Amino acid sequence: MTFQVGSALLDACVLAILQKEDAYGYILTQNLKEIISVSESTLYPILRRLLKESCLTAYDEPYSGRNRRYYRITDLGRETLEGYKGEWKQFKVSMDHILFGGAQDEEVLRGWKPDLVFVERGRPSSNQAMAPTPGKQITATAHSHFGALRTRAGSA
Repeated sequence: MTFQVGSALLDACVLAILQKEDAYGYILTQNLKEIISVSESTLYPILRRLLKESCLTAYDEPYSGRNRRYYRITDLGRETLEGYKGEWKQFKVSMDHILFGGAQDEEVLRGWKPDLVFVERGRPSSNQAMAPTPGKQITATAHSHFGALRTRAGSA
């Protein structure tokens, strides 16, 4: 994969996998590798941080004469995951708009209210989301855990 994956997105992926069932480190790594390039050495610091933040708990199960450490998502982890999912939806709309553009994307952006501000030339900016005037140049700014993103749509 060409794109760098930040810690917030990795956290979201780990929490999403563990939402389905408890898993140990190797299985988590294999599940993540189906989607993104990640090594066990990258995963374990994430697991430790999520444990420290009380998003996960850990327990040991015997396997072939030794213990495997399993990870389980907590209620706080589920809440955190729901927050990440909301942030992801906003981020995805912005990225789709930048990468693919087009009228249907502008329709999606018009209906997208949280954390979005449109600023048009010749129109005062506001802290509330508002639909742009058709045919005007707009700049949309979206803020999320994944970073701030600015997009521009040209005049029609």
